[in-house]
Amino acid sequence: MAVWIIAELTIKEAVRRRIVLVGVVLGIVLLGFHAAGFGYIRQQIEMYGSEGTMSRFEFYNFLTMSGFYAVNFLALMLMGLTSANALAGEINSGAVQTMAVKPVRRVEIVFGKWLGLAILGAGYLLLMMGGMCLSVWLQTRYLPPNLLTSALLVYLNVLLIETVALAGSSSLSTLATGGLIFGLFGVSFVGGWVEQIGSFLESQPAVELGILSSLIFPGEAVWRRAAYLMSTSLVRMIGGPFISKSVPSPIMVVYAFVYLVIAFVLGAWLFSRRDL
Repeated sequence: MAVWIIAELTIKEAVRRRIVLVGVVLGIVLLGFHAAGFGYIRQQIEMYGSEGTMSRFEFYNFLTMSGFYAVNFLALMLMGLTSANALAGEINSGAVQTMAVKPVRRVEIVFGKWLGLAILGAGYLLLMMGGMCLSVWLQTRYLPPNLLTSALLVYLNVLLIETVALAGSSSLSTLATGGLIFGLFGVSFVGGWVEQIGSFLESQPAVELGILSSLIFPGEAVWRRAAYLMSTSLVRMIGGPFISKSVPSPIMVVYAFVYLVIAFVLGAWLFSRRDL
């Protein structure tokens, strides 16, 4: 019961601070621009650039993937910033002392915060990815393959950022936690592109460097796995800005789950030892 109460309070706090409002407004703007841009490009493709149904689907797939890439980035940033203040902000204000009393254990506080943020992240992704899929389907009657599995992988990516930020927030300030998650995201992002370019140029050291960055933080690798599953067979063969010859294996997804669990346990342990 305590966990659910804290989760509910976390959601209400995010709404009160208008974090949810900012995310929804930015999301609607993104959906509007993507829908309009997709429509204009689709008209040109169908008028001049298509030689058959399959070639149109390849273009539709690429345009949809570009929208999902923006959704993934926006969701990560909003969730990271929200989670960075989840514990640190209440510790600094002293509000956490009203919760950290018996019989409520500190691990229940951490789990309640995590659960509330996870619900927010799931709702936001459902709104964004669902809205984008609906827009594409209404215009073309097309949807990418393996959509549900890929959406779950994108959600795993969001949970990774949330969990690491919450772990940092249990012992660091909000600004320090923000720097931590943005730094990890930057390492993962740059390493992922190094791996993709290295695989295209057949540079094994570059590929190994990219894999190392994925071990430091597996977020970008999880996204590239999701992008691979959503891509058509032709896009997988020729590659592109979202996938390459070096595709993260299912083992990397398992590693991401283990990474998430370790980050959560570490955050709960640090919070239990912190002087409030």
